[in-house]
Amino acid sequence: MYYKSLLSKRHYCLFLMGQVFSAAGSTLSSLGLLWYASVEAESPVLAGLIGAVWGLPSALSFITGAIADWTDRRRVMIGTDILSAILMFVLAIVIYLQLPLPIIILSIIFVLSLLRELFEAASFAFLPSLVTKGEIASANSLLNVSEQGAIALTRMIGGNFLSGLGVVILLIMDAVSYVVSALGLTAIAHQPNQTTQHTPSSADIAVLIQRGVADIKTGLVHMWTTPLIREVVPWALPANAAYGAILVLLPTWISQRLYGNATMYGLMIGMGTLGFMIGAIIAPHFTSRYKANWLMGCFTLLEASALFFFTFAQSSTPALLLYVLMNLFDGLSSPIFFSLLQAQTSEEHLGRIFGGLMTLLALGQPVGMAIGGLLAEHSLFAVFALGSILIGFAGFRFLLARPLCVRLTQ
Repeated sequence: MYYKSLLSKRHYCLFLMGQVFSAAGSTLSSLGLLWYASVEAESPVLAGLIGAVWGLPSALSFITGAIADWTDRRRVMIGTDILSAILMFVLAIVIYLQLPLPIIILSIIFVLSLLRELFEAASFAFLPSLVTKGEIASANSLLNVSEQGAIALTRMIGGNFLSGLGVVILLIMDAVSYVVSALGLTAIAHQPNQTTQHTPSSADIAVLIQRGVADIKTGLVHMWTTPLIREVVPWALPANAAYGAILVLLPTWISQRLYGNATMYGLMIGMGTLGFMIGAIIAPHFTSRYKANWLMGCFTLLEASALFFFTFAQSSTPALLLYVLMNLFDGLSSPIFFSLLQAQTSEEHLGRIFGGLMTLLALGQPVGMAIGGLLAEHSLFAVFALGSILIGFAGFRFLLARPLCVRLTQ
C-alpha cells in the first residue's frame, strides 16, 4: 500500500481531512435523529420515513453525477458544504422550537441528502486527480479507513453526547463539520476536470440544458455497457433494501430486544464501524492474490451469516460481536468493487458512471427503510431474518459474476 506516499501529498491530505470531519458530523446528526424517532417518539414508522427521505435523493445520483462531470468538482463540493451547514443549523432550530409540522423536518432532510449526493459524486470523480492511477486502490482504502475510524469513534462517544446534550447540539456540531470541510477544500489548488473547458456559458440556458441531457444519455450508455454494473447491481438491490431496513430499525432492536439505551446504541454501531474500518485496511492485501468474485462472494455470505445469528442473540455481548463481524465482512468487500469500477472506467465519464450506479443501488434502500418500518410494527424479528436471506442471495451471485473474475493489481 502507498499510505506513506499518499500522506505526503498535500492536496490529498486536505481532501481527506474534510471528508473525515464531515463524516464525523454526519454521524452525530444521524445518530440523534434515528434514536429520537425510534425510541423517544416510539415510532418505527417515523424512523422508516426519515430513513426513506434521507435515502430517496440517491435515486437522483445519475443527475448529480452528470453535474459533477461538466462543472468544477472542487467548487461543487465547497458549495454543497456551505449550503449543508446552513440547512443543518435551520434543522437544529426547527427541532429546538418543536415546530409541529414533520413535513418541515423531512423536507430539510431531503434537501440535505440531495446536496450530499452531489458532493459524493463530485468527490468520487475528483479523487483520481489527486493521486496516480496506481495509488487509486490505496487512496480509496485510506479514505475508507480514515472515515470509518472517525465514524467509529464518533458513534462510540455519540451515544453519551446524545444522552447528555440532546439532538439539537449534535445537529449544530454537524453544521460546523461542513464548514471545516469547505475550508479544507478551498486550500486545494484549482484543478478543473477536462470537461469543464467546454462547459457552455451560464447565460445560455438552452445550451446548458441540452448539454446536461446529452451527458446523462451518454452516461446511461456507458453504464449499461459496463458488465461490472450490469451483472452485479440487480442482485445487490434486494440486499441494499434489507440493509436499509436493518439500519433504520437498529435503535428499536437495541431498545426492545436487548433493553439497551442510547449509549449502547452508539457503542454497537461504533464498534460495527470499527469492524468495517478493519476490513477496509485488510482488503488491499487480498486484491492481488485472489479474484474479486471469490472475495466479494465469500465475504458477503459471511456477512449474511453473521446477521442471521445476530437475529437470535438475546444479550448484548454476542449481539455486539456478531454486529462487528457483519460490518467487518462488509468492509472487506465494498472497497474491492469500487476500486474495480474506478480502475476500469475512463475518468471522463467517471462521475456519470458513479451517479448511475448510486441511482440503481439507491432504488432499494429507501423502499426497504419504509417497508421495514411498517413491518416492524408486526414483527421486528422477521425483518432482520429476511434481511440475512437477501444478503446471502447477493453473495451467491457475486461468486458467479464473470466481471468480478479478475484480480485488482496496484
